[in-house]
Amino acid sequence: MSHPPIADVIVAGLGAAGSAAAYHLARRGARVVGVDRYTPPHAMGSSHGRSRIIREAYFEHPLYVPLVREAYMGWEELEALTGRRLYLRTGGLMLGPADGTVVPGARRSALEHGLSFEELAAEDVRRRFPAWHLPDDVVGIFEPRAGMLDPEAAIAAHLDLARRHGAELRFDEPLLSWRAEGDAVEVTTSRATYRAARLVLAVGAWTPRVLAPLGLPLVVERNVVAWFDTTVGRAASRTAPPVSTASPGFGGSTARHESTGRDYSTAPDASTGPDDSTGHDNAIARDEPTVQDEPTVQDEPTVRDEPTARDGSTAHDGSTAHDDPADRGAPPGRNAWSAADVLADPEARSRPAVDIVAGAGARSDPPLARAEDLFAPERFPVFVHEVRPGLTWYGFPDTGDGVKLGIHHSGESTDPETERREATESDVARIRELVRTYLPAADRPVREAAVCLYTNAPDDHFVLGPHPDHPAVIVVSACSGHGFKFAPVIGELAAELSLEGRSRHDLTPFRIERLLG
Repeated sequence: MSHPPIADVIVAGLGAAGSAAAYHLARRGARVVGVDRYTPPHAMGSSHGRSRIIREAYFEHPLYVPLVREAYMGWEELEALTGRRLYLRTGGLMLGPADGTVVPGARRSALEHGLSFEELAAEDVRRRFPAWHLPDDVVGIFEPRAGMLDPEAAIAAHLDLARRHGAELRFDEPLLSWRAEGDAVEVTTSRATYRAARLVLAVGAWTPRVLAPLGLPLVVERNVVAWFDTTVGRAASRTAPPVSTASPGFGGSTARHESTGRDYSTAPDASTGPDDSTGHDNAIARDEPTVQDEPTVQDEPTVRDEPTARDGSTAHDGSTAHDDPADRGAPPGRNAWSAADVLADPEARSRPAVDIVAGAGARSDPPLARAEDLFAPERFPVFVHEVRPGLTWYGFPDTGDGVKLGIHHSGESTDPETERREATESDVARIRELVRTYLPAADRPVREAAVCLYTNAPDDHFVLGPHPDHPAVIVVSACSGHGFKFAPVIGELAAELSLEGRSRHDLTPFRIERLLG
């Protein structure tokens, strides 16, 4: 490739990690060209759905804790630079059996890194968060800094900053192929050919296609989330109502993920075939891929400053205990989440109590008068609940569009070009079964359901680092369903690897080579 580069770095895929990488590269003075098959933020991959959990007591492995701590700072900085509301602190509940994966893993990370947390018995959870209907053998970890992020607004914020720093962003421009030869790369899209010194591949669910020559054991998984309408005054019938698959924008956000009326079910065949030159040709297998970043599930901040220690629960931060979770608000200066201010409706504390969550294992003190009150952010933290090995679900409080719930790692294997984009009643029925058992007050009609894609590595860890054959190519995916919360720090690490050839963090656990052979 004798042509001079037109950019220092090309970023393919502008979802969660790609948009962050474009910003951090441009911020460092690099000439950046970013391309994406769609117009981000969009609902065609893994970085949509109006909320993602961010949590610190990381049950997957303690090695993620330093990264998520940096991510918290990155989100705070992004809010300050753009004036956007991206994070709502709600607190986080990790629930499950004492000998399971989620609770012991969260405790291990919290103890290893000195995080504030509480250990709760099922009775403590039922009392403090009365929407929950848990059996007595469930235990919990409450972490006060967990909460939720707005993914569409976050991607828009990163892209806005990337533009401010001079990045050239090209949307609705599918990646067809890429080649690396020596210290240069060449990228062919549906509209042009670009040359640069470095390439960041942040293509999410399209990673198995884009890296097909490596034969990586990555699996794209179709998962469904649903929003249950707690404002409806009657429980849902046994037959689920028709499911809406629309994707309305988050209140006040500049997100552009509404349906455009375009048909994305098929794509033109890739026109670039294998190249026999000394440069490695990477034409994308089976149709041209959509380039976009991997998110991850979900995954954070809180409306409680400190955990409550009472009735056998154990606080691990030495702070003063608070008796009423409703008395705890967001930290001073922190933006509230859209119109659902966690301090709103002060009269809720003095309403007459009505036992709407009665039943075996439930408590009658002090449930609220209305179902929607039970799921308000100050009464219902984000959660991850391990029901049994192989069945874990998660959810978010109602910030105005219903209680969002989903099952983690529950879907069928798929391909982003051929997947079923619409959620079905049978998809929602699996979630509703858990709702009826553990959150019966949320057993209401579904406002909306959506499909989200995970890109899973066999060990459920990230893929982040140089291509094993081409050091000029940095791979930023897969995130195995838990990556979105890390976007600011992943973007910064991608910039370091691209411009400096090294990272301040030890990324050995995430290297591609572990998946080869």
